[in-house]
Amino acid sequence: MKFDFDEDKKINHIGFVAFLVVAAGLFLYYLLFHGSTLVKGFKTFTSVLAPVIYGLGIAFLINPITTFLENRVYVLMKESTRQKHKRLIRWICTIVALLFFLAVIIAVIWLILPELVRSVTNLIANIPSYVEHISMLIDEQLTTGFLADSELADQFDQYYAKAQQYVTNNLVPQLQSMLLNITSGVFDVINFMKNFFVGSLISLYVVADKEGFIAKAKMVIYALLPVKYGNMVVKSMRFTGQTFIGFLSGKILDSAIIGVICYVVCYMLNMPYTILVSVIIGVTNIIPFFGPFLGAIPCLFLIL
Repeated sequence: MKFDFDEDKKINHIGFVAFLVVAAGLFLYYLLFHGSTLVKGFKTFTSVLAPVIYGLGIAFLINPITTFLENRVYVLMKESTRQKHKRLIRWICTIVALLFFLAVIIAVIWLILPELVRSVTNLIANIPSYVEHISMLIDEQLTTGFLADSELADQFDQYYAKAQQYVTNNLVPQLQSMLLNITSGVFDVINFMKNFFVGSLISLYVVADKEGFIAKAKMVIYALLPVKYGNMVVKSMRFTGQTFIGFLSGKILDSAIIGVICYVVCYMLNMPYTILVSVIIGVTNIIPFFGPFLGAIPCLFLIL
């Protein structure tokens, strides 16, 4: 009995497309009529898979470091020794890359986090005095400056009373409660550390055996798609991965440099909230196009 593999593959392709159509229809139905349940289920699903997600993210970040270390080690070794100990070299380079990644994160947290918490705490505590100072400046302009107008002054007094009441009774307590929840969320911190630790172990296996995972992914692609479209998907994924990791690496390095320069300049000019401003500038600089503006606007108000 002969089997027509092309016909079987065509039937599998039609069945997979039909499955996707039915799944998309069910997803659209639940999204329209049971959106809250779907969102809750998605959050539960992502919380369960959090270690895997962390592991894939860490593997994506440490893979260029591992490749860099491997290339440097291969230069120093003979071809025979390189092929004999190739897997051992990969594991050693992966572990070193992961340790370097963790050391950078710990150093950043150790240096920045205490100052960041202190700056945010001082900012929240000083909000009432900032509001009062701004109101005094505006009131001075309304009484003796170019904005002098009795009706305008009365309106400002009314708005100022409402704003001061909102800041004192609502904004400051909410910010203090938010900061207290962030600093006292011990359970959340422990859960995050657990997921991050498991994700770090997963990243080791992903990077150490990345050729195997890539080969299995290709097998799935070519099993579901014809060779022509499979080649297009593989080529597109390879180009996307190389482009994205190059962009992300360059953007992180650029943002780190910008943050350090901002800290040095603000420190030399004796600006307030130096660490907070530098972190905001560095983090928002990662966002393309609009990131620098999104970081500059709140930092401008903080300094003013």
